[in-house]
Amino acid sequence: MSDKNGKNRFFDKDFFKFLLIGVLSGIIAGLITGYIVGQYLYDYQKANEEKQNQRRVEREISVGLESLKYKIAKVETFNISSVKQPSDRLSTFAESIKIFPLGYWIESSSKYNNILSLIISFQNKYLNFINICNEFDAKLTYLIRVFNSKKNLIEPNDIFIYKYFVGKLNKLSDTEIMPFFDYGGGISSTVKEGYAEISRSAEIKKIKKEYISEEKDLNTILDTIKIKINN
Repeated sequence: MSDKNGKNRFFDKDFFKFLLIGVLSGIIAGLITGYIVGQYLYDYQKANEEKQNQRRVEREISVGLESLKYKIAKVETFNISSVKQPSDRLSTFAESIKIFPLGYWIESSSKYNNILSLIISFQNKYLNFINICNEFDAKLTYLIRVFNSKKNLIEPNDIFIYKYFVGKLNKLSDTEIMPFFDYGGGISSTVKEGYAEISRSAEIKKIKKEYISEEKDLNTILDTIKIKINN
């Protein structure tokens, strides 16, 4: 291949220089174009996957919240055999939400943030309430044993003051408490005397106040959750 002056272009240094520039320019342009197209396709696929994941998570949340309707609607019952056992309404709900990945849900969907934040708040408060219940139980058990030992009553008698105390804590009357006792004839004077003495304890007054306050807050949160789930 020769130019008009008869020089062979194949051996021309300038020709090679411009040829190399052209080739490199084409490669660079191709790389840039490929990068832009690749980034666009990656972003599009990622956004599409995130939308699909969000829809899947929102379906999971919706099904989970629907199942909680029946847990919240549970009829309230009392277990006066132990202060460590909260009411059925609270304990049933707390047990039901243990299986939910609440942290993941709240990060994955803003649609349900409000109600999920309430459920997490309930969960955290419930854990603190359980600690209060355990402390309450320990102090109550100890003081009952001290009282009964002064009366020369053996440990199996402690349960009667204990049940009576928890029954009164739940605002039950003597008539409502009596079926939980294993004997007939009404509440004994010793049980009532023990209840009165233990109720005057500064330790019991303090922990009882904390117990009632936490339980009230939990029921308030649960009532709010119930309203939001049913709306």
